[in-house]
Amino acid sequence: MANSSRLSSVLRVAQSLEQEAARVVGSWQTRVQEKSARLTELRRYYAEYAAGSRDLRGQTICAADVRDRGAFVSKLHDAIQRESDAWKRLQSELKIYISRWESARAHAQAMRKLVARDTQRLQQRAARREQAATDEFLSTKSRSAV
Repeated sequence: MANSSRLSSVLRVAQSLEQEAARVVGSWQTRVQEKSARLTELRRYYAEYAAGSRDLRGQTICAADVRDRGAFVSKLHDAIQRESDAWKRLQSELKIYISRWESARAHAQAMRKLVARDTQRLQQRAARREQAATDEFLSTKSRSAV
């Protein structure tokens, strides 16, 4: 039974590590989704602004407006690039955490199988002992009846 208790303890630790790794993956997935949404929003805004700029063709605008619009578009483009780079970094980090979770999951599954085999082995041993005791009892009973 001591071995079974040790295995159960190791299993609890493995399951705890697996759960923590899954929690971390979930957290990173949320970060990636949020960054992706922000990037999509910036790209949509950039497209809308570009479409608005096309609508201004043929209208009279001053040089300062052109300069300001150009500066804004440049800043927007830079922001999109920064967000895209950050999203790529988050994706890379997420892949690392997914790999760690998969490893923790595989270890926990192996421990679950080991504990199940040990439990089955202990149950078979108990069943054999019980059968032996029953056989001994019946043998003793039949000898005393003769």
